[in-house]
Amino acid sequence: MEKIKINFNKVKKIPIFLAEKAFLVSILFIFLSLILGTIVFYKYGILVQKFPITIQEKPSNFKEKDYHEMLKILQEREEKFNNINFEQYPDLFKTQH
Repeated sequence: MEKIKINFNKVKKIPIFLAEKAFLVSILFIFLSLILGTIVFYKYGILVQKFPITIQEKPSNFKEKDYHEMLKILQEREEKFNNINFEQYPDLFKTQH
């Protein structure tokens, strides 16, 4: 496996080139943001109107048994938390006189 050699002299020239062509770089960034904004608007604005969201006729089933099991687990966790013996630790940053 060959090691990739990086010519740091060329890498150091990138910020200098960008600074020399600051106006062109800023114009490039403006066009890129316009293109990206257009794509996002098209995806979330226009495509949503062309293909409306279909709503399910039948609502999803609510499983009451699973709900009660989950409530039971959460209550057990809360009881365990409330039954913990909170030990008081001395403040290590407080100076003692």
